[in-house]
Amino acid sequence: MAPYAASRRFADKRRASRVPHDVILSLNSGQALNRDPELNASLGAKITEHLDTYAPLG
Repeated sequence: MAPYAASRRFADKRRASRVPHDVILSLNSGQALNRDPELNASLGAKITEHLDTYAPLG
């Protein structure tokens, strides 16, 4: 999670270097993901997907 401007620069750098990435906008939850259960679930799924791909446990 990062402020929009910072995340935008991060995404632009990833795109320029062709690194796969996702941008998830948090429009209504501010700093508290518990205010947006759908966003919380989406972010959790992306974290799990990343870990399964780049740091598998089994």
